[in-house]
Amino acid sequence: MRGPLAVAVAAGLGQTACLVAQAVLLGDLVAQAFRGPEAVGHLAPALVALVGVSALRAGLGVLGPWWGARAAEGVRVGLRRDGLLAALRLGPGWLAEERRGELAVRLGPGLDALDTAVADALPRAVLAVASPLVLLGAIGWLNWLSMVTVVVVLAIVPLFLGLVGRLSAARVRRRSDALGRLGAHFLDVLEGLATLRAFGRAARQEGELARVSDELRRATLSVLRQAFLSGLVLETMAAVGTALVAVPLGLELLDGRALLAPSLAVLVLTPEVFAPIRRASADFHASSEGLAAAKRVLDVVDAADAREPGAPPGGVGAGPAPTPVAAPAARRTEGLVARGLTVHRLGRDAPVLREVALALRPGERVALVGPSGAGKSSLLEAVVGLLPPSAGELSLHGVPQAEAPPGWWADQVAYLPQRPQLFSGSLRDNLELGAPPGGLPEDLVAAAIRVAQLDEVAVALGGWDGPIGEGGARLSAGERQRVALARALCRGSASLVVLDEPTAHLDRATEARLLDALDGWLGERALLVATHRPEVLTLVGRVLVVADGQVRPAPVTAELVDAPCAASATTVVAPVGERTVR
Repeated sequence: MRGPLAVAVAAGLGQTACLVAQAVLLGDLVAQAFRGPEAVGHLAPALVALVGVSALRAGLGVLGPWWGARAAEGVRVGLRRDGLLAALRLGPGWLAEERRGELAVRLGPGLDALDTAVADALPRAVLAVASPLVLLGAIGWLNWLSMVTVVVVLAIVPLFLGLVGRLSAARVRRRSDALGRLGAHFLDVLEGLATLRAFGRAARQEGELARVSDELRRATLSVLRQAFLSGLVLETMAAVGTALVAVPLGLELLDGRALLAPSLAVLVLTPEVFAPIRRASADFHASSEGLAAAKRVLDVVDAADAREPGAPPGGVGAGPAPTPVAAPAARRTEGLVARGLTVHRLGRDAPVLREVALALRPGERVALVGPSGAGKSSLLEAVVGLLPPSAGELSLHGVPQAEAPPGWWADQVAYLPQRPQLFSGSLRDNLELGAPPGGLPEDLVAAAIRVAQLDEVAVALGGWDGPIGEGGARLSAGERQRVALARALCRGSASLVVLDEPTAHLDRATEARLLDALDGWLGERALLVATHRPEVLTLVGRVLVVADGQVRPAPVTAELVDAPCAASATTVVAPVGERTVR
């Protein structure tokens, strides 16, 4: 932004020079007008010069803000891009600990408010120092005593502004925090509206939203009061300074010790000495929200840099590589290997997983079982690249995860999370989320649809282009899980399939059909699946138990599944009226 801002500052200094010329020409015109009819012939050149200088000043007044707006756009776009990429590098684990609504406010309207700080406040901060110096030099050239008077008054201004600024800084922070809390709370209410209505607490949130909104209103009014106070101080000092200059000049004119033309020019320039400072003070308050948002975004960027020094934007799985990068062919028999893997989650002092050793050969199928919260999902997220390990190493086909080319690791892994996210749009849009520019092959999509048992879902929605709603609102929980599974299976280049509870929310018949189709689809692909369902264990050849931060092998038996889920697999026969329900 330095180039555009330099042009904006230069345009502002040009305006100041034009202002000096206008004051001198105006004083000369008035003085000549008082000389009588014989001076009329000399008025035309001075008048033409005054009009020309005024037009030049107006043009510079348009040029400066235009270049400032260009600088502001570059800063806003760059900060928003860096903040989003930093959030991607930090991953879902970090984002789960943050208030997403507050972060969205900072990245959205918060950074939009930064335009005032960059386009107006920064150039005017420079001009608040440079322009008064130019004007004081002009006043001193015209009348040195008036310059001394203005300098004395001007020296008092920073003292008052410092006192006002110390009070306003804390209020600006409170206002920014209140705006973030309102955004975060509003998003929480929207996302949890169904739960709130189910428990009869939706109406109660009206009062809570009103309370948070009132907090923001009070903070905003407090900032405005402070801004008006600083404006009053500057206006008062400008009036006092102008009066202290005007009175001695008037007395000198009455005594005949001063000329009319320079005296009028000094009177025109004196209020303008304080004008850049007044504008800079107003911009300080107007840009406070944007500066607070920029600080929050830079904190996110710093956190990402501290976690992954020198990491490329986006981290592991940021997107497909520009050109496919093949793993060393001589080492493709290694598959997935974890050595001394230790994983931490934000907000927990102890590691979720400690010194995990794991080897998964190509074509091998392994299930992870264990109680909820033991670390199964954390291990899968580490394998996928969403949760960077704090110690140890992960490699796939001999390529370490930390050294994998951008996008290569994601191309090798098909991932179904435990709580998948569907996006507003059609079924086709969600299946093609990670598709290359040329689209997905029809046979790959057809196979994924067949495995995920989605044909009936498409018919119910009126075809593959039927909308599914925000977050898959038109689908049941099981249907959402199957759409996400089909999306994962559409990654045809994957050599490792990572599934987290793939049959959650499914009835037994659908689950059996899905597992049977998945068994034929996998082929030579390796499978790593976390599950609480004993039926899924029929799909694998090896089972690992995750408990107490450790991973240990176990035989494939239904007893591995924790008691509540094992009970759900028990066959119960009960009479209902004249029928028997199994």
